[in-house]
Amino acid sequence: MSEIGEAGLGSGQLAGEFFRDPPVVVVTAPSGPQNAETVTVTWTYTSALSKPQFTYRVQILDQIGTTVLYDSGAISGTDLTFDCPFVLSGGSLYQAKVICSDGTDTGSDASAFSSDLTDVSSYDVETEVGSIWEVAINGQGYRLADTPERPYRRSTGQLQVPRLATGDTPFSEAIERYTFVGSGDWSLGAGQKVGNRAGSDACAFWYSQSVNPFEPGEVSLLPATE
Repeated sequence: MSEIGEAGLGSGQLAGEFFRDPPVVVVTAPSGPQNAETVTVTWTYTSALSKPQFTYRVQILDQIGTTVLYDSGAISGTDLTFDCPFVLSGGSLYQAKVICSDGTDTGSDASAFSSDLTDVSSYDVETEVGSIWEVAINGQGYRLADTPERPYRRSTGQLQVPRLATGDTPFSEAIERYTFVGSGDWSLGAGQKVGNRAGSDACAFWYSQSVNPFEPGEVSLLPATE
């Protein structure tokens, strides 16, 4: 018993030697600015033990590498290229990460890249495209400022459907594309999210703040409202 205790149970050398040396993975693409909606990820794989690549996994991460935006999952094979279906957003920064396994150990690498695609934020605000009528009160349409360059102002317009385009409002924003429902009584109060259903009540609304709606035929601001 003393001999076993000194030697340590199960500590004897096995026949032959067993080495573990993880594979080395280097992502070669994408890198730097990309001008396509998707990317092809490529990498190199080397093993000091001459073990072939058993599985690979491709991920697209955010720019700091903490959030996984796309994950291919483990894929069996020795491929060194992967057409990633993840659609990039213009002006964003990403990392492409590849994790490879030799069946025992794994190696990984990541490459930073950016998307040079144009998107909505890439264009200047167009101030000459007309205005949207956003509010209707007592048969009059009111519009707010459309762009940061324009100060807020009130302007009015008739809510009658025009037969021809006579103003600066494009057809996509024309008043005839909207449905206006009038009401003169909100005395049932808040909590009704949908007003155009068979079970809806014409005297109820969804939400208000600093408004007194409980006098039929009128709406007034509460005394403490600025």
